[in-house]
Amino acid sequence: MVTDTTGLNTYEIVQHIRCETRYAARGFVFKQFDLYDDVPAYGTMTGAELTRRLYTKDPATGKYFMYLYELDWKKLNPGIRRTLNFFSRTSFSYDFTLDNTEVNNHGAGLDFVGNSFGQQDKVPLTFKDEKTREVERNFRIFDNFEDFIKSEKFHKYCESFQPYEPNWHYPIAGTTRIQELVKTFLDLNKSGNLTGSKEKPLIPTVADTVTFTTKVTANINPGIALNPVVSRLTPTFLQFTNENNRTDLHKVIILLSLEPSKGGFVTARANQIARIGRASNNVDILASQELNQQRDYSTQNSIIAIPRALNRISP
Repeated sequence: MVTDTTGLNTYEIVQHIRCETRYAARGFVFKQFDLYDDVPAYGTMTGAELTRRLYTKDPATGKYFMYLYELDWKKLNPGIRRTLNFFSRTSFSYDFTLDNTEVNNHGAGLDFVGNSFGQQDKVPLTFKDEKTREVERNFRIFDNFEDFIKSEKFHKYCESFQPYEPNWHYPIAGTTRIQELVKTFLDLNKSGNLTGSKEKPLIPTVADTVTFTTKVTANINPGIALNPVVSRLTPTFLQFTNENNRTDLHKVIILLSLEPSKGGFVTARANQIARIGRASNNVDILASQELNQQRDYSTQNSIIAIPRALNRISP
């Protein structure tokens, strides 16, 4: 149903969200190179030289001189390598809910007017055909930091991604400000003291719930009115109705969580977190549990918002 009005299918929507997240993770890596701007960051190459080669295309081939996925991490400056290794198994998890509702109403109205017993009578006739179709699609996807940076497959998957193009007609397919979420998570884990949820406080986690609503409406209601002098029942007004609308309600929960065996650069928590990692080392399972919790939070917030909305419309 998505392509009916937007020109985008589910695959393309998911691709955009994942590639914007990857773009933000890559930005964090380039930030680490900038910290070694004038000292060796990759072999004998300074951070500035490395960044320039990664951002500059060869005029002869049209390709970049270097690609991030081609880098040998062993040649990275130990400080950079330590940071990237620390975040390598960081989980980027997504819970997508794509809800599409389409309404098609068609009808016709015919009015009869006539005189009887010294008075004018009006007899309206109405015909309606109302149809509603609703589809809700829900699924989850799990990525990780290392694949974003080192995978050639991911590079090709996101090669056509344009990071700074908002889509005013269909917001979920434009810039969604995921970059700020990713930057906040990575920075807080590196230099802050980020903790997890109440249930898993030793697994640093950040989550955003983003909801996009797009509604498209198209109506046409032609009519013909007659004003005859009547003494018997005569049709005086004919109208056809054709009303169509479509609402796309898209919700994405984006969860970022550190590998359970790591807990930031704050070493006081390291042993406790390592024990959690050994007891449950499947990052995707833990991420899925956290997504369930975020869905519960979102539902609770929606219920809480109902009285507020009623208060706003009450006299």
